[in-house]
Amino acid sequence: GVLPASYESVLAPGAEIMRPLRYADSLSQACRSCRHLQSVGRLRNGASPAEASIEVEQAFAQMRTLYPEDYGDERLAVAGLRDLLVAPVRRPLYVLLGASGLLLLIALANATNLFVARAARRHAEISVRAALGAGRWRLTRTLLIEALLAATLGGFFGAALTQAALGTLLSIAPSTLPRLDQVQMNGSVALFAGILALLLGVISGLVPNAVMMRRLKDTQLYTTTRTVARGGFDALRRGLVVSEMCLAVLLLFGAGLLIQSVDKLLSVDTGFATERRLTVALSVLGPRFDDDATVWSTWEDLHSRVRSLPGVESVSLTSQLPMSTDFDGWGVHVEQLPGAPSNRGGDAFRFAVTPDYAETMGLRVVNGRFLSEGDRQGSTPVVVINETFAQRVFPDRNPLGERVVIGGDDGPKRTIVGVVNDVKHQGLDAPTGGQIYLPLVQNAFADAYVRLVVQTRREPGGIISALRQTIADVDRSIPMSEIMTFDAMIEQSTGDRRFAKQLFVLFAGTALILSAIGVFGVLSGMVEERTREIGVRSALGATRGEIVGHFMRQGLLLACVGIALGAVAGTVLAPALNSLVYEVSPRDPSTLAIVALILVSIATLATALPALRASRVDALEALRAE
Repeated sequence: GVLPASYESVLAPGAEIMRPLRYADSLSQACRSCRHLQSVGRLRNGASPAEASIEVEQAFAQMRTLYPEDYGDERLAVAGLRDLLVAPVRRPLYVLLGASGLLLLIALANATNLFVARAARRHAEISVRAALGAGRWRLTRTLLIEALLAATLGGFFGAALTQAALGTLLSIAPSTLPRLDQVQMNGSVALFAGILALLLGVISGLVPNAVMMRRLKDTQLYTTTRTVARGGFDALRRGLVVSEMCLAVLLLFGAGLLIQSVDKLLSVDTGFATERRLTVALSVLGPRFDDDATVWSTWEDLHSRVRSLPGVESVSLTSQLPMSTDFDGWGVHVEQLPGAPSNRGGDAFRFAVTPDYAETMGLRVVNGRFLSEGDRQGSTPVVVINETFAQRVFPDRNPLGERVVIGGDDGPKRTIVGVVNDVKHQGLDAPTGGQIYLPLVQNAFADAYVRLVVQTRREPGGIISALRQTIADVDRSIPMSEIMTFDAMIEQSTGDRRFAKQLFVLFAGTALILSAIGVFGVLSGMVEERTREIGVRSALGATRGEIVGHFMRQGLLLACVGIALGAVAGTVLAPALNSLVYEVSPRDPSTLAIVALILVSIATLATALPALRASRVDALEALRAE
């Protein structure tokens, strides 16, 4: 059958072909200890996930009683499919949403500062109009209309900029974000942006109006802005600048932590080599490959042909690859020694590999040996385990020579012949679990899906065309997918953190610019409003350096107060970044020190310009203008 073009598999969004699982008890991979399948169910009408969890747990309790060796003390619970899919990215996206909110508040503070300055300059006019009988609503309406007009234009240009930049943002976003292909600037988003812009316009217009209305209670008519400069308007503007600097500290602090986090994450030892290595996903389908011997013969033929290609240094096949989307967990049972308590090895990731896998991946054998060409069908079943599995299951003895059963109890008993180092499988920041390696041809069944790993002598991309031709020569029905270098695979696995870091850096840079504009605007307004005072100071003998120092001290005082408040808030709110931060202390004083230094430098520059302007005020002209 053919499904509609709009259909998308939620568990495997890139899947284009589906076939029956054909899972039966008679299959060798059908075991109670297997952990390689996912199940999806639909709740009946009116049933809640909590009720379903209770029913599932009751059924599973009976299975634990019947098969204690397979299930031990494990529990089952029902989880919502949407929650399961978005769980890895929900918290990072919430943190980014919070960063967007902080940036929006900085922009709001800047816009409000502009309208406060305009209201201060028009205070004399408003006082006269109020004295002549203008009502509060009529006076408020003037400022409100101006603010709404500015907000509408700003929202329009913001939406246009978003639409233009959307393609760039999507190009740097990780493919692991759910429904990434459906992100678009639609009517709902535009409506939300419009409502938000109008709301912010109302706030930025009403705040200075509220201060102005309180001052109009005084019946005195003000004729100059100088008279009101140090009143409620001046205090409000200073408070807004402090708020901007505080919010900028939070954004810069978050960006600094994420930069350190990504750098430290990328420096984590993966446990395998990545240089000059390429991977390709392969699979065989169809009735011809129903026979295990045919599958094994096909993989062996492919393995030998690729190994002989010019430029290939080593090649291996594996049933799953670390740091990819592969997941193949199995239960492992340790052979019970006479008089010893039952030892259930627990779950482990199963790697069915060719003997040269350790060489190709750069694994390190820490005890015993790795798999060899002599480990074939008919010979003694063997297995190699990782250090974590050895320490967890055999903490008090050498695991070499011990025997384990993978999957069901009726499987072959495999002798442990070696221990290798741990590798990162589910992610650089994920805990390392048990890992077992067994010969590809000694597996209980032939793996129809494998990963080809190639180590080259030169740049890996140069052999892709030859690799395609070689695979086609073996069997043209074998599809190739997920062709990528190991470096690209590592980058893909850290895509969510990289994306968050890039956005945070963008937000932090914008916050720096807006904060500098805020400091510059307030100081410029103060210079303009205090021109006569500057003239008097100059006439009384104040030097240019003293005037510059006076305004510099005022601007830097506001910046330092905001930075101090932001540092305290950043330390308190830092746990919100825990979902994104890897091995970086949220209270790292060096990060706060760097952030403070950056902001002080920006504030100094923004303060110096209007302060130098004040020093050039001519005393006689200033007094004559008044």
